[in-house]
Amino acid sequence: GAFEERGRAEQAAAEITALARGHGLGPVNVRQSTDPRGRRLYLVQFGQFPTRQAAAQSRTSLGRLDYIVAPLPRS
Repeated sequence: GAFEERGRAEQAAAEITALARGHGLGPVNVRQSTDPRGRRLYLVQFGQFPTRQAAAQSRTSLGRLDYIVAPLPRS
């Protein structure tokens, strides 16, 4: 997910941590980024997938279709 407020991102990360670990998707991270208009965003990210399709399949198996599947922004 992407959030404008760090606190909301951290709350979302805390809520998903057990689910991500339970499915072997590793730790959940909150990462600061900037959108194309220069606004600060906080991204909640977990899992590493070889393709977008693999990430989308994982999202479906988690039962959380509201999750966003996106490539990691370059740092």
